[in-house]
Amino acid sequence: MNYRVDNFYPVGSLNLSLNFDDQLTDIKPKYDLLVVSCWRGNIGYARDVEDSMNAMRLMDENLAKYLQNRDLKAAVITRSERGSDHWFMSEIGFTEEDYYKSIYGDLIEIIDVNFVQRNIYPVMQTAGAIIAGFSTTCLIEAYAMRKKVLYMNFCGSNKYHRDFKPEILFDAHDDKSPSFESRLNDLLEFSSQEYYTKHKDTMEYYMPDPLTFSTRDVIRKGISEIILHNSAYGV
Repeated sequence: MNYRVDNFYPVGSLNLSLNFDDQLTDIKPKYDLLVVSCWRGNIGYARDVEDSMNAMRLMDENLAKYLQNRDLKAAVITRSERGSDHWFMSEIGFTEEDYYKSIYGDLIEIIDVNFVQRNIYPVMQTAGAIIAGFSTTCLIEAYAMRKKVLYMNFCGSNKYHRDFKPEILFDAHDDKSPSFESRLNDLLEFSSQEYYTKHKDTMEYYMPDPLTFSTRDVIRKGISEIILHNSAYGV
């Protein structure tokens, strides 16, 4: 847009900071495994949309097989609101809910997203581990909350996942990578404290920890300092 920017201020996620509930940090997880939906909705069917929907289906099919013989409480939180313009994708032939039911049946609970209440954040806080079948910023936000996360790359290339570190990425087409089952087993078997100890530096690399860093307060303080500085120079 041809703006000149003199200073950038990385401050993390404002939405996470506003909706993080520190009272949920020490509770026993309600869900062993949470899937953050990467449903695209009615935004056209360009190549990236097709790639992401195909990759998501491959992950969901593999996860359904994984859940069949395990006593895990799993859930998926939808990406589109029920009945919205993005709830039904004509290219897929399903609503978002029916898509998940067609793959998982009763193996997984479906949680409706609510954009006004921003319920994605408390739902992620009540999950032990969180995964996604495509790239989404929600997993980075969950990672900042000290959650166990894993991006699942079933795309056949690193085109959409090249910025994610191997600690939080499973590549289905990497012959040197452990299997899907092994990566999930490792993720679930780690205690939260062990995982945090191992991943602390990487978590802080991606985003400030909302337990110790308030994006809202940093923005407020930063704006006040800029105004005060400019006022001193008569700007």
